[in-house]
Amino acid sequence: MESINAEWRFNGVGQGLFYTGIIVKKGSDNKLSKFITVYDCGTLNKGDILSNEIDVFVKSLPDSQKKIDLLTISHFDKDHINGLPKLLKKFKTVDTVVIPYLSTYQKAVYISTIDSSSPPEIFELYRDPIEFFVNRKVKNIVVIMGSDEDKNIRDAIHVQGTITYEELQTERGRQTTIMYAHNQISLKSTDFKWNFHFFNKGSFESINPNTLNELKKIVDSSSIGDIFFDRVKLNEIKKLYKMIDEINDTSVVLFHHPVNEGIMIPSNSIWWYLWCLSCNTILTGDLNCNKYKDEVSNWLKTLLPSCDNLCHAIVSVPHHGSQENWHEWLTNYFKKSIFVIPYGIANQFGHPAFKVKMDICENGHIPVEATQRQGFAYSISLKIKQNR
Repeated sequence: MESINAEWRFNGVGQGLFYTGIIVKKGSDNKLSKFITVYDCGTLNKGDILSNEIDVFVKSLPDSQKKIDLLTISHFDKDHINGLPKLLKKFKTVDTVVIPYLSTYQKAVYISTIDSSSPPEIFELYRDPIEFFVNRKVKNIVVIMGSDEDKNIRDAIHVQGTITYEELQTERGRQTTIMYAHNQISLKSTDFKWNFHFFNKGSFESINPNTLNELKKIVDSSSIGDIFFDRVKLNEIKKLYKMIDEINDTSVVLFHHPVNEGIMIPSNSIWWYLWCLSCNTILTGDLNCNKYKDEVSNWLKTLLPSCDNLCHAIVSVPHHGSQENWHEWLTNYFKKSIFVIPYGIANQFGHPAFKVKMDICENGHIPVEATQRQGFAYSISLKIKQNR
């Protein structure tokens, strides 16, 4: 009988996010194969904390498995991506990358945030994310556009619905395949019995029209590369950045779960609580789940019709527990679940908000903290029924 063992971890990186997963399939012939996935890799905490967590993750893999099968970037704030350069150097290849679409104006805003603590490769990433990954021999790049489409990508490859991961392996050539999806896309691995669903609202250009116009005046008069070397324009963009909350609204939300077959077996202490319940995980990045509660909940309803839109899950609390990005619909939508709050102890933003923790507890869920002192890990085991 085939079996699937999946280990997932919110690594302890403080004020940031570095989420990793290893799906191990044991075939009927006892042969093992692995599927490696990463969601974000960054922190605002100083020191070697993120670097150490990357090293621990890499060392947990055999030398023959130095490939990331699926890398997802929720958005491009440095506390979610400044560890990418080191992470990518540790792996021979990355098969598929999923990123949100970045307009020229978003790129300029991100470039203005680069400081002395940023790795030198970050400018390359902000200037052109697609070129950044193409140069690193990524085989497939999926760009999820939100509500703001760019006229320049109308003739590109557009995808929708569900893509089978294994089909991507057989259809591509030697060059990188770049695909664009509108708002949402699903990726299914038939070999590893796992589904990955992505959603991106992408409403950056719904910001205050006056602020957007000021930003356009600065950016349209220069190339993206030149802005980085123009201190006056950088300072002007930084001032506007402080007035832009929508930069987080481009966050890609990831909902992943095993295919509905087989039997879940508790594999560590956390499953005394989730014994034989659904094995769903929802990663929210920094999305404003207060502003976009209808859009996100409607998306989830299309994915969870079989259980009256209520399920048990591991849920990452959006934006490190920020009250502005929180709404208790998340706690009402799910049955008894684990709500993971990734944040840095004594961070300058006051995360997480007390109200967020209270809402989680009062609605019968368990809040779990993933900080620089301790991460949070969980595992899922499935025995796959053989078709006769």
